Amino acid sequence: MILTKWTALGRDAGAAGVPVTEANSFSTFGANSGMMQGFAGGVIYGAAAGREPGRLSLRVVRFWRATTRWAGPQVISACR
Repeated sequence: MILTKWTALGRDAGAAGVPVTEANSFSTFGANSGMMQGFAGGVIYGAAAGREPGRLSLRVVRFWRATTRWAGPQVISACR
């Protein structure tokens, strides 16, 4: 599921960039679940259950470096 979205975005040269984490499962209090994987340009989420099963999205998130005060993730943009 994640490979499909990553390929559609252009793989290493695309918006997501290179993988930086292994794929992991996720679940939420809202009964959503699926797989997610971190990339240099963001995180790809693939919903397996919940409101939108089968939906794949790239969330572009930037984190402050450890040398500055961490203010949490900031969603810059979302590609569907």
